[in-house]
Amino acid sequence: MRLARDLEGQQRYDAAQMYREALRERPDEVVRLRLSFALLRTGDAARGGA
Repeated sequence: MRLARDLEGQQRYDAAQMYREALRERPDEVVRLRLSFALLRTGDAARGGA
C-alpha cells in the first residue's frame, strides 16, 4: 500500500496495478477507493489529461 501511495503521489500511473495487488490481499473500501481513483487518473493520462 505504501509504495502504491508513493507512486500515486509522484503521478506514476503504475500505482493502479499496485492497488489491484493490495486489494487481493486486503479487500477493504480504502484500497478499493484508491484503486478507483488511480484507474480514473490512468484514463485521463491515456487521453492526454483534462
